[in-house]
Parts: sequence; C-alpha cells; structure tokens
Amino acid sequence: MIPFLFISIILSPSIFAISVHHAAAKHLLDTHNIIRSSVARGEQKIHGGKYAQPSSNMRKLVWDPKLAEKAQNYVNKNHPKEPRNFHGENLYQVQYKTVHYDKPHRDAQNAMKEWEAELSTIAWSPNAILCEDFKKIRNGLQIIRATTGSVGCAFHEKDMHGVLVCMYDGDMATSAISEGKNEIYKVGEACSACPIDSKCDKESGLCVGESESIPKDSTLANLILSRHNKERSKIANGNAVSTNRKCALRPASNMNKLTWDSELAWAAEQYAKARASEKRWMSGENIYYEEGNDDSNPERLANSAMTSWLTEIMEKSWNLDEKLNDRHYREMGNGLQMIWADTEKVGCGLYQWKSEDGARNYASFVCRYGDWFFEHNKKVYTYGGTCTTCDEKCSETKNDEPGLCVK
Repeated sequence: MIPFLFISIILSPSIFAISVHHAAAKHLLDTHNIIRSSVARGEQKIHGGKYAQPSSNMRKLVWDPKLAEKAQNYVNKNHPKEPRNFHGENLYQVQYKTVHYDKPHRDAQNAMKEWEAELSTIAWSPNAILCEDFKKIRNGLQIIRATTGSVGCAFHEKDMHGVLVCMYDGDMATSAISEGKNEIYKVGEACSACPIDSKCDKESGLCVGESESIPKDSTLANLILSRHNKERSKIANGNAVSTNRKCALRPASNMNKLTWDSELAWAAEQYAKARASEKRWMSGENIYYEEGNDDSNPERLANSAMTSWLTEIMEKSWNLDEKLNDRHYREMGNGLQMIWADTEKVGCGLYQWKSEDGARNYASFVCRYGDWFFEHNKKVYTYGGTCTTCDEKCSETKNDEPGLCVK
C-alpha cells in the first residue's frame, strides 16, 4: 500500500499514519527495484515489442530519508507543476475531479506505471541517448540509471491538484548529455560488473550492498526483542526499581508483549544508514548514536542503547499518575517508548562506519515502534493487578517474560 507514505514519513506524525507508512515506503522502493531487476535480466519490454539489453552494473536502490525530506520540503513549498531539473528528479501530477480518500495510493501507482511506460514509447540504447529523446523518456530512464543508489519521494495536494516527486542520488552525466548521448547502464550479463562496494544478488540480477535490516529471528533481533520484553515484564510485575526514589514502580495491568516487525526494522535501518544522530520525532522512534568506541560488537552496542534509554526513566523522579507533557517526552522519551503499554511491535536497524582516515568508529542504532505515545493526559500504563486488563491472554509465568498481554 502507498497511502500516507509521503505525508507521514516527513511531516509531523499522526497516530493514524504511523501504522501504514513503513510498508508504503517499502512498497514504492520495491516497485523501483522490480523495474531495475527486469532491465538487469533483459526482461524489460521496450519499443517495438523488443526487450532492453541486460545490465551488468545495475544497483539495488535503498530508501534515503534525507532525499525524502528534501522532496517533501520542495513540494510543500512550491507545489510544482513541472520538473525543475533535467535529471535526478521525477515528477507526476494529476488534477482531481472528485474527492478520493486514497489519492496518495492511487497516484503513486499511476506515476510508476506512467514512468515505466515511457521506456516503450521510442527506440533507445542504454549507452547512446539523444538529447531530444532523453527529454521524452527521462522519468523512465531515471528509474533505471545503474549507478543510482538511493531514492526518496514525497506527495502533496493543493486545490484538487496532486503532485508526487521522487528524488535520486547522483546526477546524469551532463557533459555526456551536451554531446548528445548518455550512458544509462553498462550492457552485459546481469550483475557481472558490480561496483567493488557491492555484490551480486543472483535472484534479482542487481548489485546489492549491505543488508537492509536486522533479520527476523537473528541473534541480534532476538536479543533486542528479549531485552525489551524482560524490562516490560519487570514493570508489569512490580519488580522495576527506580534508582532515583529507591522504590519499585507500581505493577501494570495492560502491558503488551512485543513482537518483531520486519517492516519497522527496514524503516529503522534506512534512517540509521543516513548516519542519524538525532531523533526526528518525540515518539515512535528511539535512537542511540556512538562514536569513538573501539568495541564495534553489535550486541554490545544494542544493549548499551537500551540501557541508556531505560536510564532516562529510572534515574528521574516521576509519577505514573502524572499527566504526560512535553517535558516527559524530552527528558524520558526513549525510555517511555520502551515501556509504553499499548505498543505491540518493534523493529530496529544498525549502521556502523569509520571516519575517512579509518581511525574512529561511529554507529547509529535506531528502533521504530508500532504505536506512538505522544498523547497528553494519558498514562504510560494502567496501574493494577498484572494482566488483569489484557484483551486476550497473559504470558505464561514459567518463561522469562511473565505478566505480559499476548494475542
């Protein structure tokens, strides 16, 4: 699904939008990569019923939050009706005749179909595009430019007019365009000439870099999920002790057990790969940034992150009966998100890199949650007997995470 992708991923979040925009962004990205895979394997139909020559260096795209933010700021401010640039940007627009609730969904699908269809309107070669021809099929060619590595898109509606813009990293070779030609990709067996920083995915025929998310059921995913649920279990059973007040926090009657969500993990990974060091929103997202630590072990880093988040709660003086306000979110937002009773899903991403001289380590660890807690005048959880207000059943007391509501 595409609905609310472009509104919710960049603008101020809403409770409604959070449940769909992770999957929507992934769906749009997948559509780009399906087309790129089809070209790479020589299966993309073009003009005259023929097929495009296969590509030996077609990269697999990843979602770039910074490009998405750039696109969102652009469409919000300008609501454009024509593309600004000859390259690096695709634009789709539509004038609505009636009101439809699913406009972002429908328009995104139609945009991708329209852009892909350009590839079959005229005869073209991947290494010799005439300037006048390039203008006719620029959107389609931008989708399949081999060296492009990332994409970010945005949607905006104003006065019954919708605009969708996708922005891509890198530029088409302007010098080559001025000479009347431009190489879109290298011709050859699928992913036989991948860049040195990538490897061949034989199934798709695309050159891929690092993994897109922490895999479900991996050791690291299980560690993260288990740590979250153990801390939630402590609170549910009244066993969590405040280091500030030297007393136990009151038990929870409605604390849900978390499950791992691959789409949330994917979304978290995209932001981590942007080398993120700050949260974008006060809720729905936790972030831990580290630099200068020689120990790059992912499990050590994930545990350090979660300990840091929980410390926000345990070392501060607060009352569960207090009405939540902006101060709580600013001072304890990460910890509150970990123990927010209504949350049911979590997914995390990790990205590590070195300074240019290779002397210093950096890491960004991001967790996304399937429920936003930015609601004033609401408690973190309901005080009462453990599991007494669960919708369905309570976790078994024999395991390591008793007292949690499960479905």
